[in-house]
Amino acid sequence: MNETVQDSSAKFSWSRVPWQIYLVSVVLALEGLGNLVMIPKHPIAAFWLLGKCFFITGLILGWRPVFVLYAIIGTIHVFSFASVAPFTASLNLALVIMVFSSFRYFFRVDSRTRTETSTAPGV
Repeated sequence: MNETVQDSSAKFSWSRVPWQIYLVSVVLALEGLGNLVMIPKHPIAAFWLLGKCFFITGLILGWRPVFVLYAIIGTIHVFSFASVAPFTASLNLALVIMVFSSFRYFFRVDSRTRTETSTAPGV
């Protein structure tokens, strides 16, 4: 049992997380603090806060489905806020671009696969 726990924790390293993901996480956390303050008057803000926590966790841990979901929801936010709140739309656009720029963090190529394909006979 301990070996399984050690193996799963060995896959994650704080030093492998791209700086873009850290920056996006900080911005989402700051927005989450605003959502936390809004909960008494706007109960839907609790849902927004949970979503931000989910995105922060998934982006830092490199979960592929969260990357895709964040890309979709972030892009929707860019277009939906474009005419109403241009600053918010531009902030969302910057966050989406930063997440997209760390694509390789979420979709890593295994080094064994890379060497097997490069040493294929006849290539």
